[in-house]
Order: sequence, then structure tokens, then C-alpha cells
Amino acid sequence: MKKSLFFFIFLLLAINVFSADLIFGAIGGVNLGWFSGDDWNDYVDYLGAESKAKMGYNIGLFLDILINNNLSIQPEILYTSFGGKLASEDQYLVDYDIYVDEELIFTVNSITLPILVKYKIDAGDYFEAGSGKIALFAGPVFYLITKDINVKYKLSSTGYYPYTEKGNIEADNKTVLGMTLGIGYNIPLMTGAYKRKGEIIIDLRYYRFLTGLFEDDDQRSNYVGVNIGYGIGL
Repeated sequence: MKKSLFFFIFLLLAINVFSADLIFGAIGGVNLGWFSGDDWNDYVDYLGAESKAKMGYNIGLFLDILINNNLSIQPEILYTSFGGKLASEDQYLVDYDIYVDEELIFTVNSITLPILVKYKIDAGDYFEAGSGKIALFAGPVFYLITKDINVKYKLSSTGYYPYTEKGNIEADNKTVLGMTLGIGYNIPLMTGAYKRKGEIIIDLRYYRFLTGLFEDDDQRSNYVGVNIGYGIGL
């Protein structure tokens, strides 16, 4: 965590020396995550369960570096929580003569380092009232897994108190490569004679692991996130 933060601060200071057009700010949002892959699907089938999505979140800092009027690069450092879950409903327990619902909830926590290449077009070209920029973006994402994967088992049935048990699974790979792509809208707060003074950013992103958390396993994490950010010009 400290090394990642120091690198981000160093990058900020190094670029500022050259008086680039920069926007620095905070960004955060929520995500909806799930797992995919043949090994995951086999596990789901083996348990007779259903793969479902899980809510998560992210929060962090970004630096938008303007290359020209339409192109910018935006590195970020985020703390991200995401995952997925398995669920089975109306499972009959013969010994107790009751029907139960079961869930296995997996949570992954990481320091996430996206590097976005953003292509921006004036919204006014498409909408009469548009004063901002529509941004299309994509880029690599580096994940630094900060702790073991959290696993929560939940058992519930009508008329009974729910039962919960927690555990952890250690990931084989602490560093994972991923990718992201999405669309956003940048709202300028003020525009100076030469530099941007500030922006509000709203975007929708899709993330996917390109490498896995476990060796010899093609299970992959996916999530869709909605974010809002606020930045000021440097």
C-alpha cells in the first residue's frame, strides 16, 4: 500500500515539473461483481447452486493528464472490494424436515491501479444542452491483493435464526493483471486561459481479470462499477 501511494505521489510531482495540464482528485463508487470460467462453473454445478452477483465498492485518487484536446491518460490508485457468491434456495434437510436457503459469499480486497487511456469528444456535438465531454476509455489494471479472500457461509430458514460462519482462503497469486473499459462524462467546473480548473467525472466501467487468483484455475473475477469523482486543476 505504501509503495503504491509513494509511486502515485512521485508520478504527480514529476509530471507537475513539466507544467502539464493536470486534474487531480478523488473518485469512488460501487460495483457489482461475479465470477466466471469453466472451473467456477464446474464448482457451481457440483454444488447444485447458482452463481450470483455481489455488491462492492472502491475509493481512491486519480490524476488526469491532458495530452491534447481529445486525449488524456488517467492513472488511479484505488482501494477496491469486490467478489461474487453462490446461492441455493429451498434445499430440503431430511434430518430436520425443513427447507433452507444457503449462500457462499466471496470478498476480494485489493489495491487497484488502473491506467486509463481516455478519448474525449464534446457533448455539444451530440446534445444541445451538452457542455462537458463524453469520454471513452480502456486500459490495463494491476491488482495487489491485500489480504486473504473472505468467505462467508449463510444458512437461513423461515422461523429459525440465521446461521453464519466465516473463513478465509489464501490466494496463490498476490498480483493479478486485469483490464477495464467504459464510458464517462466529464463536467468542467471552470476553464482557464490555458488550463482546466476542475472537473466532475461520472463513469460506468467493466473490469475483468486476465490472470487468476489461483494456479491451474481459470476462474476469473468480473465487475461493473459506477463512479463519481471530483478533481481540481494543478
